[in-house]
Amino acid sequence: MSTGNNERKASVADTSKQKGVRPRSSRAISCPAEASFTLTVRSHKTAIPFDTRFTPYLCAVGLHGVAKIGNIEIDKALITCFAERWNSHTHTFHLPFGEMTVTLQDVTVLLGLPVKGAPVSGQVDGDWKEHIKKLLGKEPDERIFERSKSGMRLTWLHQNFSHLERNADTDTVRKHARAYMLDLIGSVLLPDNSSTVPLMYLPLLADIDPGSARQWSWGSAVLSCLYHELCRDRKGISGPLLLLQLWIWTRFAFGRPNPYGGSNKQPHLGGDDPQKRPPYGFKWSQYHRWAENSKCNLVEGYREALDRLHHTEVNWEPYESELHLLPTVCTDSEALWQTRCPLINFWMVEYHNPERVMRQFGKRQLVPPPEPSKLGKIHELTRRDLKDNHWIIELALCQRQWESKMESSNANTGDLEPHDICQHDEYFLWYTGFTNPSSQLSSRDCFKESQLDPEATKNDILVARSIELSRRILLQSQRKIKDPDLEKLLLQHAEWTLKNFGDGVDGTDLLSEAKKTKRECSGECSTAPQKQQRQDPSIS
Repeated sequence: MSTGNNERKASVADTSKQKGVRPRSSRAISCPAEASFTLTVRSHKTAIPFDTRFTPYLCAVGLHGVAKIGNIEIDKALITCFAERWNSHTHTFHLPFGEMTVTLQDVTVLLGLPVKGAPVSGQVDGDWKEHIKKLLGKEPDERIFERSKSGMRLTWLHQNFSHLERNADTDTVRKHARAYMLDLIGSVLLPDNSSTVPLMYLPLLADIDPGSARQWSWGSAVLSCLYHELCRDRKGISGPLLLLQLWIWTRFAFGRPNPYGGSNKQPHLGGDDPQKRPPYGFKWSQYHRWAENSKCNLVEGYREALDRLHHTEVNWEPYESELHLLPTVCTDSEALWQTRCPLINFWMVEYHNPERVMRQFGKRQLVPPPEPSKLGKIHELTRRDLKDNHWIIELALCQRQWESKMESSNANTGDLEPHDICQHDEYFLWYTGFTNPSSQLSSRDCFKESQLDPEATKNDILVARSIELSRRILLQSQRKIKDPDLEKLLLQHAEWTLKNFGDGVDGTDLLSEAKKTKRECSGECSTAPQKQQRQDPSIS
């Protein structure tokens, strides 16, 4: 378990007032005043040793993939920097070029968790002593309930189930397998801010036999828990941080640790049995040694990397070439990856909004629809509210909505065009009006939207957008960053700007001239791919 410093986090609302930017409800969370502030990260590691005799039960329940990955150290500075970029109203990270988030695709591919199945829900109160005695085969003492009447201390699990006799019978192996699954749930998948595992998950593990075990949607529950933790405004964070860290390492180049033993000794995907293959996150299971970089593990270094991040430096579709090597559980829910639906983990209900990050699926990003109107009320839901008939009805409606999605497909987004950088400016113009993607960028890198007058006209926004683009181009030129889409973006941006500003001062139809120039340039680019990139006169 890792802990951060005790420095006090500055109020986001106060910071927004000082800078004169819009309130938090319409933009991403701003960076704390303390430059070195790091969230207190509450993470655990599984302590019960894995036994191969657990494998059939883990496969039946759908937890075999995350068991294969094992324990990975959490980088609290990296988690802090991404948590600062989280917007609780959209459930996305607001980056300089647009939104990104962890989706159902990521949780099932990275961790091998099932998405299809019943929502993770059930009773939250009961005779837990009787459940423990029946399902785990141990007589619990009062000490395991010292900190919570509804949670079991993880240390009690570790002390009683860390050793399994070699000649143990099937019933004993089954009970130890349940204890191992509880350890996974309480330490890695669905941990809370304490050192206990909520006992409400124990009844879900009553039947774990292959062929008869009920299929629960552990993937949607884990994603709901991650969203829930990121939305909480506090000085610490818990939840499935392993999922978030693997997602960051997979899609971004910075923050990755070095592997033990070099690249030749890294774990490989695939296998003869499609049910027992490791998930994509297994590729990172031996990356425990941090890169030899003075900025590694430092909040300031990660913030700088995020501030200067360009869309060409993101691995937008990292799984495509290796999906055939993954277990069947990673791909059998593909129709649900792009579905807008509630994610349920008992009283934690969060919404999955893939339409905001369609580029992660290789598709054109349109201006997304509004967020669900009930999202704010659902965010306020706690365990105590489950006794309220009103919230019981609301949860039942969310559960029925989830179950209806089990039979649906991605018809809402499946017909979108493939991503094209030339069509990105329409989305980016909306994005700069919806949020402040440069809230942590320096003024010399990108224009500050807060510098615009609240009554800024469309032309003012166009000029600001042009300035931002020019500065980005100059920055890339200075840093010698190769961008194969830059010329297309420049031509499309010029055409779009001329269309909005109208005809030239001498009556020339500048839009027609721009289209003509675009056709000529496109022809030259196709015959001379090595030709030096044109330079916009306005930039110089």
